[in-house]
Amino acid sequence: MSEPPLAPHLRAYALNFAARLAPLLRALALLAGYRFARNPILAPFLPPLQHHLMSAARRIGILMAKLAQGQTTRPAPPREPRPRTSRPAPPKPRMPTGLGWLIRALPSEAITFSTQLHALLAEPEIAEILASCRRARRILAPVARALSSAQPNRPPRRSLLPLRLFAPGASPPSAIPSFLLYPTPIPPPIARKIPA
Repeated sequence: MSEPPLAPHLRAYALNFAARLAPLLRALALLAGYRFARNPILAPFLPPLQHHLMSAARRIGILMAKLAQGQTTRPAPPREPRPRTSRPAPPKPRMPTGLGWLIRALPSEAITFSTQLHALLAEPEIAEILASCRRARRILAPVARALSSAQPNRPPRRSLLPLRLFAPGASPPSAIPSFLLYPTPIPPPIARKIPA
């Protein structure tokens, strides 16, 4: 099912939105490259994060250019399944999908990007474009979730954690650290003794 074309007064805002979003995502990818490469715990998540951010910027740019020309967005045609190879592919590290995980990984810098992104998405014309374009919302959802200021209040249930079997001799993908999945509980304050 194809989505209707944008209203004429929103077509100029579509190009403006793509032009403002792309530098923001690229700057976040560069910052992650600088910070994650220096941290051995976060380094395995750098390639999938940078790939996702750069891909999101490129896909939003192409999509907004089509919408600015008055074209409708159509879902991709179904693909034929590829034949499986006999040799299993080496496992790749997965990007965390938890709520606000990027803010916990880069607490002092990512909050700035979160504020800028949410201010951009909250502008009336851009919010109207996103409300009418499901594809754009789907592309931006992982980025908005990673930069969400809301924090989960409890650890994930065991049933939600992925369980994968690996081929003998293959190294499993890097385990996602617990502080990226949910925040560490804040210890209760120490009661002060009041002098008599």
